Amino acid sequence: MSLEKLRARTAVGALVFPAAENMRHHKAIFQAIETKQKNRNDEKKETIIGTITLPLPSELVDNLQVGYDQIELGGIGKELTNLATEGGRENAMAALKPAFEASNNFVSNILKDSSLAINDLIFADKNLGTATNSITAGVVSSAIARIGPVAKYGLQKAFSVARNPHKEMIFNSVSLREHSFNYKLSPRNLAEATVIEQIVRFFRFNMLPSYSGNFAGNHFFVVPPEFDINFYNGLHPHPFIVKRSVLTTVTVNYHPYNYPAYIGSLRGSVPPGKVSPAELNLSLSFREIQILTRENAYERNTAGNLGFAPGALPGE
Repeated sequence: MSLEKLRARTAVGALVFPAAENMRHHKAIFQAIETKQKNRNDEKKETIIGTITLPLPSELVDNLQVGYDQIELGGIGKELTNLATEGGRENAMAALKPAFEASNNFVSNILKDSSLAINDLIFADKNLGTATNSITAGVVSSAIARIGPVAKYGLQKAFSVARNPHKEMIFNSVSLREHSFNYKLSPRNLAEATVIEQIVRFFRFNMLPSYSGNFAGNHFFVVPPEFDINFYNGLHPHPFIVKRSVLTTVTVNYHPYNYPAYIGSLRGSVPPGKVSPAELNLSLSFREIQILTRENAYERNTAGNLGFAPGALPGE
């Protein structure tokens, strides 16, 4: 079956469940957004290809995470950071030369007499000056980090000192948020059962890619639509803001009671002989495609109300 025929079968326009009279207040609106570009130099055009309105999910959890990496500066890194912060780059570089000379003496001495060398380091000669002496210890500390665990153990036992790794946290990134929305959909009649069937078909269809067709055949995909998700309390936007997202998982349980339960029409009715689940569980998982920053965290979707006049959202 061609893609256009499949589109026609899954085209929903704007579907509301349950009926509109029951959706005047708390609602979730899912809009599938298709992006097209005829030619490379043309602007991309966004089109809403379908809108689903459902009640607010029973749970709305906003889980925002940022990533930090734990790094080990070591003695040299810590001292250079301190010097650069306090006196700038030139002062930091100027202090390195005497520190490395002192640390070279330490290395020479430790080959002759390790006890004496480490004692000199711990109770260092004040003539070096506070900054240089501290950097010397930092250089040596970094050198000690390269020795084996047995030697480190011996150092700790002999002198009751342990190397400070100078661990710090550095910012890495902001995680792309994931959202899961769970629904129990129970039709009161066959008309609502048909709407539920269309809703499930719409989400499943629009999470999948299609072949690009034309000369490319099946070697390239057309990416699936993206989704704008907006929550409302009546006409007022809900404080929970979801950024533009892709639909990653659709899970449908047709037997949530752990046994088959269906409703059906009588013979000769319209549609004849149709049966539908008495209830199904629908779980939708989305992943945002935009990283949150201070600048955009509270911006709402620009396409969220395309095609709807103020006060004319589905279910109003």
